[in-house]
Amino acid sequence: MLGDHSENASQNVEKIKERTSQSPADCRNDAPILIEYLEHTEPEVRRSAAEAIKNLAEECPDVCTPAIDHLQTCLEDPDDDVRRYSAYALAKIANEKPGDVCKTVDSLIHSLSDDYKYSRRYAAWALKQIADGEPETVHPAVDDLHDSLTDDYGRVRRYAAHALGKVANEYPNDVI
Repeated sequence: MLGDHSENASQNVEKIKERTSQSPADCRNDAPILIEYLEHTEPEVRRSAAEAIKNLAEECPDVCTPAIDHLQTCLEDPDDDVRRYSAYALAKIANEKPGDVCKTVDSLIHSLSDDYKYSRRYAAWALKQIADGEPETVHPAVDDLHDSLTDDYGRVRRYAAHALGKVANEYPNDVI
């Protein structure tokens, strides 16, 4: 798959992305292909693959768990939308399987300071989702979440506040 010429890869991943946006549950078998495309040299291929995994994670987060390590790597991608869709997909997976996404907390913390507001938004959302099920895992993010309470983007502030509330239930003295 990675040997695809960029044009073929782009066309293939766009077709899969369209299918995942229309009927994610019918695309369960496409997850391994999409994971491969996350490592493609062309940013538009990685972007479409991350978006397709995000779509798939909406209804089938279980089939996206093998993508977690790759999505974590994509949080450092030079392309804004690759980072955004990767954080979004991690948040959707964390909604159903927070324990599986716990290993990405350090990368998500780093993403809270991303220049692109949507990357910060979805990183904060992913941390909120993890905190809902595994608040102790988000405990190391307390200082960064506090800093996010003053973010210019309201959704970042809201998700950071929610995550802090969940952590505060377990560690009240550390969140004050």
